[in-house]
Amino acid sequence: MDRMNTRYYKEPKVREQIDEVLQANARMFANLGNTSTPNEVQQAKAKERERLKGIKHLDPVTVGSLLIDD
Repeated sequence: MDRMNTRYYKEPKVREQIDEVLQANARMFANLGNTSTPNEVQQAKAKERERLKGIKHLDPVTVGSLLIDD
């Protein structure tokens, strides 16, 4: 499928919702410091996946490409 034909690119509201989650994930990882424990990093990764799975229905192609282990 042509990525430019996905809901992310065609529907501004979908893009906004996906971008909000991506920004929240980026903030979460930015707030991890070099003193973060491996457990804290694993928790952040798990939270990221949970958030992405929660919005996958909005655009399975775009969000699915971020969930490469599924």
